[in-house]
Amino acid sequence: MTLGDPVGRWILSPQPLAASERALTVASLGARGLRVDRTFLAGTQPLLTGESHIWIVDFKTTLQGPRSDEEFEATEIAKYKAQLEAYATLRRSLPGGDMPIQLGLFYPLLPRLLCWPSDGSLEVEEKWPITS
Repeated sequence: MTLGDPVGRWILSPQPLAASERALTVASLGARGLRVDRTFLAGTQPLLTGESHIWIVDFKTTLQGPRSDEEFEATEIAKYKAQLEAYATLRRSLPGGDMPIQLGLFYPLLPRLLCWPSDGSLEVEEKWPITS
């Protein structure tokens, strides 16, 4: 399903510094380790090529169910934002981590991408829901 979707192909396509299931561990943060589903360099928004932003994308299998689009986005982002911000915090401590970071939740069964710029907070002010 993921490769049949343009956004899924974009996420999994060869990108600069792309890695899947990348383990991030930083000794200065108490040797805390996290495993990122997909990280790569790309443009500022989904489907854009480039090397201006670090993208951190986590894959989810949750279905929308009876929730409205707005309710689905709000509950899913509230549920996973802290996890993705933790990934971003670790990534910022690595070489090249001073670049802007985009965070995303990709739902291959829908298919749908929810994404927003990482700012280190737990509030989402700007997001781009992408439905194919």
